[in-house]
Amino acid sequence: MSGIAGIMIRDGGNPANLLRVQWMLDRMRHRAPDGSSFWHGDLMALGHAWFNTTGDTGCGPHWLGGDQCAIVADCRLDNREDLLGQLNSGVTDICDAGIILACYDRWGEDCLDRLSGDFSFAIWDRRKQACFLARDHFGVKPLYYHLSAARFLFASEIMPILSAAGAGGSANLTHIAGFLAGHAVDNDSTAYAEIRRLPAGHKAWISSDRFELARYWSLGVEACPANRDLTEEFRHLFTDAVRQRMRGHSPIGVMLSGGLDSSSITAVAGDICGERGNPDLSSFSMIYEEASGMDERAFIDAVLQQNQQIESYFIPNSDHGSFPSFDELLSQQEEPFLAPGLARTSAVYRNAGDNAVRVLLDGHGGDEVVSHGFGRLHELAANGCWLALWRELRGLRYLFGDSALSSFRSFFAAYGPLWRVERIGVNSGRLRRFLMQGAGTGDAHSWQNYINPDFARQTDLGERVRHRKQVPQDVRTSEQLLHRWNITNGFSEHAFEVLDKVAARSGVEARYPFWDKRLVEFCVSLPSDLKLKNGWSRLLLRRAMEGVLPRSVQWRRDKTDFKRHLIAGMLGHDRDLIDNVLGSDGDRIAPYVHLQGVKAAYQRILNDPDDAMMEDAQAVWRSVCLSTWLRQIEIQEIAA
Repeated sequence: MSGIAGIMIRDGGNPANLLRVQWMLDRMRHRAPDGSSFWHGDLMALGHAWFNTTGDTGCGPHWLGGDQCAIVADCRLDNREDLLGQLNSGVTDICDAGIILACYDRWGEDCLDRLSGDFSFAIWDRRKQACFLARDHFGVKPLYYHLSAARFLFASEIMPILSAAGAGGSANLTHIAGFLAGHAVDNDSTAYAEIRRLPAGHKAWISSDRFELARYWSLGVEACPANRDLTEEFRHLFTDAVRQRMRGHSPIGVMLSGGLDSSSITAVAGDICGERGNPDLSSFSMIYEEASGMDERAFIDAVLQQNQQIESYFIPNSDHGSFPSFDELLSQQEEPFLAPGLARTSAVYRNAGDNAVRVLLDGHGGDEVVSHGFGRLHELAANGCWLALWRELRGLRYLFGDSALSSFRSFFAAYGPLWRVERIGVNSGRLRRFLMQGAGTGDAHSWQNYINPDFARQTDLGERVRHRKQVPQDVRTSEQLLHRWNITNGFSEHAFEVLDKVAARSGVEARYPFWDKRLVEFCVSLPSDLKLKNGWSRLLLRRAMEGVLPRSVQWRRDKTDFKRHLIAGMLGHDRDLIDNVLGSDGDRIAPYVHLQGVKAAYQRILNDPDDAMMEDAQAVWRSVCLSTWLRQIEIQEIAA
């Protein structure tokens, strides 16, 4: 987890502005515990804020080819040894950024087809008088930029660009509308009109008169070949993904919540340390009071009992507030974010950093990558496999409870004979409405109830949400296509950016074994009955962890619902803040939110906190988040 920055002078630009790269590095001092450096020529300046987590030597920029090409990178390669073999240069003592630069020198921009890992980088090619940028396949490493006729700036964070560009901090209304609706309406905007993000899996060329942005990789959908031991193959890929992310400084840390994902990573990492004869592994767990309904200590202890070489740290969740130190947290995030539980993650990351951990393994994304397989329910319904569907719904009664019959009626109404009748143009609305009674299809808590309708129309929010969130029919009826859609819908790269900024301020680099490119492609290719069968979701992961995890964790069905934590914080610690945002400070957000709708949501929470809807809680939380951010940029504008 380093930081990179750069400035290019384009037509009419002032070369003296290249020295502002020092300002950019200064704004990222928290990313540079091991130093920073910069270089500038006549048209280009590059800066590197160095946090050494892989054991590399030397701070960037790095040069190659008689000073013809230079790179700054925040990177960690999964296939480092393979690339060194392909380059066949005989040089092995080279940092990952140097390997990427050597690959570019050999294969040009096609080098991206060979890279696997987490990276964002910029290469200045003096021969072409152009800059080449790229971001990894899933967007684990962030990269933002500002483009004008006179200059191009990029960095790992937003504020360094704003400070160096002298650009105003005006809000991007379309992005704000998407945030309030809880959807990533696009992959390249930020909350600032002047700043954009390089999307995951994209590359860009920039010169004095050229800016070209293109996708270099898309997640494909291929059927998994038959006659293979898929459980063993998953175990091999997952173990190697964990191993690759353990490269670097000891001690290695791992987040352990007691859930299936973090427990699997912890157990596999423990086995790897045992193989190496190096027990230097530490776990970090947030723990809750037993009466809170969120206590996972029994599952955490079961994993640690089986891996006694792990040094464990426990972080008591003593502050139930949803907005503890929220001004500081939002300032670090630089823009509104869709993560009400971020304070908990931040506490765990800080504890790891305080205990000399530089590399922290995180189970984020396991749900998306492995998939619960719920698309299989749509597959079965669309193919008329009603008995099999009923069996799955009954097996999932820990999720659906007494509403399994209601869920079945929903599927039957959507895919049963009426669906086929309607496809030939016959109206069967009355019978459909009967079948849908009690099926949970109302939209009383839809985003429309919380957003100012004029603002929604102004930003064309309805159409954008339909385009981004509404799953196409052909995707909905294929677990494989739905699996891919859930991975690539834009939420993941937003989450990575949020987590990266928390990690940077905590002095750790978070790494995510589930987001190994080979593992993701493998999981998407799997048949749906290896993701969900007989009510067991994420089946292949459970099978692969046989003998690795305690059975109480391997086959646990439940998952902690942190909604009550959010609600408890709102009512127990944050009442004054919320009352001010929705009351005396309401004019600040009134142009954006439907203030009366959000107040009604808050009142419903107050009236019945035990049965509060998550949509209501999210609406209140986003309103507070937006109000705080708007106040912060007002202060920034006054200071400027």
